Amino acid sequence: MKKVLVLTDFTPTCFWSVTYGLDFCRYYGFSPEVLHVETPSSGCNEYKLERNKVEDIVKLYNKKFNLGASVVSREGTLDSVVTKEVEEGGFCLLVLCTHGKQGMQSLTGSAVEKIMHSIDIPMIVVQSKRFSPINYAILPVEVPEFDYLILERMSELANIMNTRVEFVCRQECQYFCDSHLPKFQQSQTTVMERSLNGPSYPRQVVAYCEQQNADMIFMISPASRQQQHINMMDQLIFNIPQMPVMCR
Repeated sequence: MKKVLVLTDFTPTCFWSVTYGLDFCRYYGFSPEVLHVETPSSGCNEYKLERNKVEDIVKLYNKKFNLGASVVSREGTLDSVVTKEVEEGGFCLLVLCTHGKQGMQSLTGSAVEKIMHSIDIPMIVVQSKRFSPINYAILPVEVPEFDYLILERMSELANIMNTRVEFVCRQECQYFCDSHLPKFQQSQTTVMERSLNGPSYPRQVVAYCEQQNADMIFMISPASRQQQHINMMDQLIFNIPQMPVMCR
């Protein structure tokens, strides 16, 4: 059975990642593990109430849906512990919740960004929106400089979830989209060009996702760490409609 690692820091915000991850696994038949990383600066009694809530909800899902979920704690730094857990645990997906620009900072420039570039599996970043089946997702393509292994693994997950993926790309990326469409089931391509006087490309993508009632945004982090690409990642991950984002 495919395994999903769900990350929590036992704060109220991250309770959303736990419920989303459990519902995701229940719906698609995956096996979840809930991981908390004890950092040197966190006390053992910190967020005790939230810790109890997480343990109680996991017990409830196990009893009601026979999920077989577990809650584990590991000591160390966030990125090193998660990387080791992913490598040794055979997980195919990581689920985590972002605190936005507060708490964990933005996803880029934080410890979570280190996770993104050190693991070789996709991860779903959620905000406070509850889980719903992922029938239709949009994958924006700005530059054809991607990790092809991650593209393969995203396509595998999309096929398992029976998700239709639409590529939304710039004109110059049309060839890349056309050559990789066969990796996804029932894919299609929409060419989107940036308007010089209009909204930015990421905002256009989010607006298009809302218009099309997309269930998720797929995003592949480009190899380049240019500021424009970092800004694009931020705008897509912290999107106002709070659509979950599968990224790497």
